[in-house]
Amino acid sequence: MAAPRNKKSFEDFMEELNIYHDFLSECVNNDNNTDLIEMMNSFRDFLKKACIISNGYFDLFEQFIQNPKYLEFRDFFMFCEAYHERLIEIKEKESLVNKKIDISSFEKSLTLEYNKKFYQDILTEFKSLQKYMSATKKFVMVGCGSFPITLFSIAQKYQHIQSTGIDISLEAIINAKELKNKLKYSKITFDIIDGANFNYRDYDTIFIANLVIPKTEVLKRIATTCKPGTIIFMRVPVLYGNLLSEDVNYVSMNCFELIDSIEPSDMTDDILYKIIVLKKI
Repeated sequence: MAAPRNKKSFEDFMEELNIYHDFLSECVNNDNNTDLIEMMNSFRDFLKKACIISNGYFDLFEQFIQNPKYLEFRDFFMFCEAYHERLIEIKEKESLVNKKIDISSFEKSLTLEYNKKFYQDILTEFKSLQKYMSATKKFVMVGCGSFPITLFSIAQKYQHIQSTGIDISLEAIINAKELKNKLKYSKITFDIIDGANFNYRDYDTIFIANLVIPKTEVLKRIATTCKPGTIIFMRVPVLYGNLLSEDVNYVSMNCFELIDSIEPSDMTDDILYKIIVLKKI
């Protein structure tokens, strides 16, 4: 006989969200970055558990997104996730620039548990994306950030690819360039530009990062500038991952074909998002 589900009430879920909201608000207001990182790590773990059927909150998701508090919570936690990501990136980057490393030792040099898990998730994801990457010559990542761990993993595995990282943040590109020079990798370039203004014409494969906002505007720009047959990877939220990153309605654009969906596997630590693969028609 199957074990009974650990049912929890909607009130339980909202109470826990309010607790995280209050603690994170205090961290933000007091510029307490160390506690914010720890609290966001805890919050992400809470959301991951909520996405598991046997943990009680899975069945409450549809009820939650109809609640008037949903949009308020989503905007706040998305802000915290972006802030958390920035803090993590800067902390890891500052650690690595003081070490003697190159692209071959990059993985072993990671110091933060968050990034160690994320790197392994990237390797798992790209095993499923191998057929697209082997045909790629020019790759661009939208929203590469200060610590472009995806681009560095690609640089190590796919040495035939010329990659570009773009980000709207000057600080992010300065930090990414510094780390790229430290790794002595010549096939990555960086550009300070909004992904909604970039020209994607020369790229075979495009990756839209999880925290890019607004994804819809970026995808519209891709649709008008990329060539037919271009492949687009996009991380999109799963269930409670909607509290941390933006989803996008690509179907309404009528110019992309969904050709693949890389669901979180038992080998993936983060079950809050998946990768969809689109092809420009």
